Amino acid sequence: MRKKWMAFLLFLCILFGVSSRAAAADAALTEAQVYESMIAMKAQYPEGMRWTNANSYRWKGGIYSTGYGCAGFAFLLSDAAFGDLPARLVKPVSFKDVRAGDILRINGDTHSVIILEVKTDGIVIAEGNYNSSVHWGRTLSAAQVEASDYMLTRYPEGGGSGDQPQNPQKPGEGQRFWDVGSEDWFYTPVEDMCSRGIMSGLNETTFGPGQNLTRAQFAVILHRAAKTPAPLGGKDFADVKKTRQTEWYYDAVRWASSEGVDLIRGYDDTGMFGPNDIVTREQIAAMLYRYAGYKRYSRAAVSDLREFADANQVTPYAQDAMRWIAGSGIIQGNKHAGAKNTLDPGSNTSRAECAAIIMRFLEKYER
Repeated sequence: MRKKWMAFLLFLCILFGVSSRAAAADAALTEAQVYESMIAMKAQYPEGMRWTNANSYRWKGGIYSTGYGCAGFAFLLSDAAFGDLPARLVKPVSFKDVRAGDILRINGDTHSVIILEVKTDGIVIAEGNYNSSVHWGRTLSAAQVEASDYMLTRYPEGGGSGDQPQNPQKPGEGQRFWDVGSEDWFYTPVEDMCSRGIMSGLNETTFGPGQNLTRAQFAVILHRAAKTPAPLGGKDFADVKKTRQTEWYYDAVRWASSEGVDLIRGYDDTGMFGPNDIVTREQIAAMLYRYAGYKRYSRAAVSDLREFADANQVTPYAQDAMRWIAGSGIIQGNKHAGAKNTLDPGSNTSRAECAAIIMRFLEKYER
């Protein structure tokens, strides 16, 4: 008898849980509720709190699994408001369609912000990694909203009927990824790297050209470029242990840090590798410089760097590498309005930039 009562109670619990979830799914969130959920996070993440690309967050919305820096902060607030509702991507962005809680990718696919409020002529936003900190309350005009690269929304399509959002945007005819089009400057490098198996997408439909490159990702890219040799030895890093979550980069890091290869070094003072740390342009130069030495390629082409306005900002350890990589044309200067070319040595490297750099390197030395 007792077993029957326990089974009956279990059935009621399951039924109640299913009914509760169904009711929650049917109840469309209002913008006021979304705003309150996000603004409640301000006590935990106050104005001016340090937030850089070293901060990351695993998102429940899909499309992207993890966001770093500005994307991570936007994903954090998004989950606070929407829980585990799936996201969908909208491109192009129309001002009339944006709502509180929507995430905008702006500034040429380099910065993510989340909308707190929609006004008649613009929006109020929250953002991470704004001058390396959390910032609440900056405004963007309607024109700036519509200049966004794309929008991630977790509202159902059609304005809140309670239906689940559609699947993330799919590639168009002839496209490998929805976010890499033939008109993009990085189209050829991305296609070249992916067709050769040196780089791959974040998932089957998304490449993430504007996402920052991590140290683990770059180790894997160099390992694939070298035809995935077996790691011989390699350093032991406290934050690189072989688990189901790290196996995709474990062998690459062991190979890249092994004696005789020595491409990617850890942080000597901590014994850590920092697999999720973002790679700067001068770090890529240094690692490729070592890789060229490992492959016994010529490193004779050098530049005196005087054509670059910020040559004095190159860290001493990377100066030889920067002279070589700029002289060989593998890394090219960035043109800024009213200024000379700049190397931007301390700037983060996007996945699109990495594809272009590796393509130029291989064209010069391996074709």
